[in-house]
Amino acid sequence: MDNKKYKSIIEAILFTMGESVELSRIADAIELDKATTKKIILEMQKEMNESERGLTIIELDESYQMCTKTGVPQEYSPDCRCSAARASVPPWCVYSGTDCLYH
Repeated sequence: MDNKKYKSIIEAILFTMGESVELSRIADAIELDKATTKKIILEMQKEMNESERGLTIIELDESYQMCTKTGVPQEYSPDCRCSAARASVPPWCVYSGTDCLYH
């Protein structure tokens, strides 16, 4: 399977779970080792952050979650931000870099 297919599966996992997902669970789901899986996720993060997409992937203590990017108009995204200190972050959060707070 090529990286494009793995990325598609990882994106679907993160979207449908709606909360942070441990790297080991993602790796098990796509049947790759954790190092390779993390490399693919980092590529996805880079691609998403460099594009004009409204979503990004954040890392939370060896777990990953899909969140909306900073700059998404608030009328399209509720007024909350991801908390990197939380074990689980709601999927409707707004990612704002390393410092995130709920309102």
